[in-house]
Amino acid sequence: MLFLFGMELNNYLTVTTSTAVIVDKSTDGDFLRIDFNMRYPILAVNFYAPWCYWSKRLKPSWEKAAKTMRERYDPEMDGRILLAKFDCTEEVELCRR
Repeated sequence: MLFLFGMELNNYLTVTTSTAVIVDKSTDGDFLRIDFNMRYPILAVNFYAPWCYWSKRLKPSWEKAAKTMRERYDPEMDGRILLAKFDCTEEVELCRR
């Protein structure tokens, strides 16, 4: 009986989030829109600049964490954790928000 209560309580405590990332890379007036509308319980984003001291220090740890998460929680099968990164020298408008 306690096990069933725990499962039922877990359903009430589960948090669902959705993330939409829209990137417009058009330069000649054409509107290119990439819309990701997938659900992930955990989404961590690294907004970095290649010239930044702190971004350079974070890079090896971020890549190691991304590799570990990909191996443990395959995004195609599980997708509990998603790590993303954006180069703010290329995605200026996105990083300003």
